[in-house]
Amino acid sequence: MGTERSMDQVFINKLTDILEANLENEQFGVKDFSQEIGLSQSQLRRKLNALTNKSASQFIREYRLEKAMVMLQNNVATASEISYRVGFASPTYFNTCFREFYGYPPGEVKFRETPVIKPTKIIQISGQNKPSSTSRNEKPVKQKSIIFALISILIIVATSYLIYSGTPDIVVTEAKEVIVIEKSIAVFPFINDSANAENVYLGNGIMTGIQDQLAKIGDLKVKSRTFVDQYIDQRINIKKVRAELEVNYIIEGSVQKEGDNIRITAQLIDVASGNHLWSQIYDGNYTDEIFKFISTISKKIAKSMNAVITAEERVNLDESITIDIQAYDKTINAAYERDIYWRTLDDKHLEKAHLLIDQALEIEPEYVKALLVKGGIYLAERKFDMAITYLNQVKKIDPNNRNIDVTLGEYYYIQGDHRNAIKYYTKAVELNKDEENLWSHAALGRSYGMIGEPIKGIKYINMALKSNNDDLLPLVYFHIAKIYLENSMKTLSLIPTNIP
Repeated sequence: MGTERSMDQVFINKLTDILEANLENEQFGVKDFSQEIGLSQSQLRRKLNALTNKSASQFIREYRLEKAMVMLQNNVATASEISYRVGFASPTYFNTCFREFYGYPPGEVKFRETPVIKPTKIIQISGQNKPSSTSRNEKPVKQKSIIFALISILIIVATSYLIYSGTPDIVVTEAKEVIVIEKSIAVFPFINDSANAENVYLGNGIMTGIQDQLAKIGDLKVKSRTFVDQYIDQRINIKKVRAELEVNYIIEGSVQKEGDNIRITAQLIDVASGNHLWSQIYDGNYTDEIFKFISTISKKIAKSMNAVITAEERVNLDESITIDIQAYDKTINAAYERDIYWRTLDDKHLEKAHLLIDQALEIEPEYVKALLVKGGIYLAERKFDMAITYLNQVKKIDPNNRNIDVTLGEYYYIQGDHRNAIKYYTKAVELNKDEENLWSHAALGRSYGMIGEPIKGIKYINMALKSNNDDLLPLVYFHIAKIYLENSMKTLSLIPTNIP
């Protein structure tokens, strides 16, 4: 028995040696692992499960995380830099895995007692007492909602009708080769490297700031947040991102704030090669200097992408932001709480958002972003008179604001005024100059269906279906069902057959 366990430990040591040699290789996975050790993937899985009660992918991931902990304790680099050194393709995914494994984010390591990193132990297994192979980090499978199931049934019925009716009006999208637009970019949420987990809103604020600046440049194609949000808290596979988002560049980074000091790291990545083209750091006080940093980063991105910037666009990019930093901070925090409300429907987030945005407006009464957030909060509460008051203020101060029209469209839709909803949704689509504002397209399609124009409705629904965003698709299915129900059988020949 002793000899057998000794041989098992030698096997484990060989595995860790292989991982050490491939630590920085983000492409190194279970297939490579099994080839290196000379076993099939199923043999490796069974042996690892028997010896350590871990899957092969879990064994690799936890080894990387343990190496990262040692690096963080020795302060050899920032958390974002360490994430790449231990083979994670994205700091966002690294941050999520680290938090799940250790119970706190990488930014808190220096404030915690040093955990003991123990070598992988071989477990004793006998008879039927083998422990479950379920990972402690494994999340339960998401259950489909009843409405999603009902709508899926509706779509199946509609598709069956199409197959047997022989109608020539079917909307079909043929498989096509991925066409990547040359000057295209996706801005990912900046991860929170702060000791305080509540600072997560800062990363969303930086991301939105860069998106807003880049959107001022007509020569660039900037993916909307609707597309990017689907990658939050998951490993970013560069090749997958290129295929799904059809972009050539991504920008990601991290934010670390302690007291009045803040450190922001931004990195531009060439998606085709996976190379990091450059990174830039702001390290200083949390003041309005961060607005200059966002502006500088945006210009640097545009230059790296060889974007043509018109004289008018340059004036807009160079325009100084004079908003008080506290008003800015409370506004992005309130926006984050509002977004959390829509995901959880927990009223406490709206209460916190109200408190924060009122404080922001007390400092800066005509701050457009704050007014827009305030109107959105009232809209969520269905306090329409209050909502329209703030939304009209935004329209008066900044008639070309990128977000006001879609918000007004939603206001009128909820009120049942579908023609006015169409008016503002259409403006939102035109102003954003793309087919990627999925929410606007889905909502516009829904509104046309409600006034008895299903042909136009399905046209915009088809545009919204260009994304495989798991959060958005159930809503799109719902809109398809609404159009069908409002327009009866005449819409069956219009239902898309290319539903993901």
